[in-house]
Amino acid sequence: MRCEQIQELLLTDHLDGRLRRSEQEKLAVHLRNCTTCREFAGIAKATLLTPFLEAEQLTPPERVWQEVRQRIVAAPRRSCNPLRAFLGKLLLPLPVARQPALVCAGLVAVALLTAILMRPPYYGSGPSAVSHAKPIDYAAILTGEDEVDDEGEGLDTDIENYFL
Repeated sequence: MRCEQIQELLLTDHLDGRLRRSEQEKLAVHLRNCTTCREFAGIAKATLLTPFLEAEQLTPPERVWQEVRQRIVAAPRRSCNPLRAFLGKLLLPLPVARQPALVCAGLVAVALLTAILMRPPYYGSGPSAVSHAKPIDYAAILTGEDEVDDEGEGLDTDIENYFL
């Protein structure tokens, strides 16, 4: 067993005295060979178990147990909604689902991203407004031309005349 597993056992089942025989043997072998885990076991016992050894054991009166039983029996049982059960299983592994602020922030981010990507193209004036324009229209805007002749005459530049 690895040290992490041993330390987990030390903090849980070992201190409670609930280790199986096979686990006790593995734990004993590991503690004999590993000084780090042996020190960890001593610290865990000193801080988590020793302060409570001399504490008085309190047992609640029988009427307290009877009241607890009555409340459990009297509590209304919730019907199991299959959709809620499915969503609970789906979202349970996600730690963010337990934090409403992060869920809301994620929904806002998705909504903003959707709004940005799905917006209609902007058809104003200026170089940023010609994302869907033809290259010649873009060149006309950059050079300050107000109108572009769409009938094939173009900008009447030397290079245009050479190639056309």
